[in-house]
Amino acid sequence: MLTMPLPQDAKAPPPIPTLPARAGQSTGGDAVAPAPTVTGGQSGGGQPADAPVAIGDANSAGRGDLPFDPQTIIPPQVVPLTAMSLAMLVVIFIGWPLARAFGRRMDRKAELGTVRAADLQPQITQLQQSLDAMAIEIERLGEAQRFQAKLLAERAESKRG
Repeated sequence: MLTMPLPQDAKAPPPIPTLPARAGQSTGGDAVAPAPTVTGGQSGGGQPADAPVAIGDANSAGRGDLPFDPQTIIPPQVVPLTAMSLAMLVVIFIGWPLARAFGRRMDRKAELGTVRAADLQPQITQLQQSLDAMAIEIERLGEAQRFQAKLLAERAESKRG
């Protein structure tokens, strides 16, 4: 490892804290390592640009030495956006097929109540043929009745005369 000598007036950097073996474990020691500092680059807030700023002090609000606020990792706008996206997926993959099936069922019920002209054509043809046959039979009955009436009239004349 390459090491560089420190200038005479520089302080030694703070020790690097050891990381736990698993998430959620403590680092093992009771002593809290000093928070790392960032120098320069900050402006505003009443601090000079060269003043050291502790990463874990003001932003973590008592959560240890975390360099971020766990409550603000996910922006608050993401939660409703995610819920709307999931609702849209539910509508697309579940609601749409259900709506199509319901629409098709309604169409089938409407088709059952209607009769097409093509379906009635054979029945109308058969009805016309039946009417023609009945008309012929009624005509024959009428001829037979006229013939009988003529015979009865001739017999009545022959008895008179």
